[in-house]
Amino acid sequence: MEEKREISDWWSQNPMTYGIDHGTTKYETEGHALETSLGSREFFENADRQLYEWNRPLHDDTGPFGRIFPYAEYRGRPVLEIGCGMGGMAMLWASRGALVTAVDLNPTAVEQTRRRFELFGFRGRIQQEDANRLSFADAEPPKRSSSWTSAAATATSLAGCRPGRAVGACRRG
Repeated sequence: MEEKREISDWWSQNPMTYGIDHGTTKYETEGHALETSLGSREFFENADRQLYEWNRPLHDDTGPFGRIFPYAEYRGRPVLEIGCGMGGMAMLWASRGALVTAVDLNPTAVEQTRRRFELFGFRGRIQQEDANRLSFADAEPPKRSSSWTSAAATATSLAGCRPGRAVGACRRG
C-alpha cells in the first residue's frame, strides 16, 4: 500500500499536463510559450491540443483516437476509464455519448477531471479509486471498459468486471 501512496503522491505533484516540461502548464503555441493555470479552460484546451498533436496517427475522420476507439458503439453505454489523469480521454468518450466512469488513484487527477467536466458541460462519475479494489466491483460496473493509458491499467480493470463482461484497451486495425 505504501508503494501506491508514493505513486499517487508523485502523480499529484507531477500531473500529466502534456506541457513543454512534464507536470508544467507551459505550452508552445504559434511560436511562443504560453503559461496557463492548472484547471482553467485554457489549460485543458492546450493539454488536449498537445495530446492530439502527439497522437495524430491514431486519429481518423471520426476525430481524435478514432482509429483505435469505436466511439459510436458506446453511445449511451457505460465506459470505464482507469487512470483518467487530467480527463482528456474521459471527455472524448463523454462527448460522443458514452456514460463515463473515470477513476484514478491520484486525488489531483480526480479533481482536475471533475473540473474539466464542469467547465465543458459533461456529466460522468469521477471517483478516486484503487483499480484493484473498485468500490462498484460487485454492484454495477460498466459493461465495457476502456483504459487508454496502459496495458497494466487494463489488466487491473479485470478486477472490476464480472464474468460475461468485456474489457478492452483499444480496437486493432
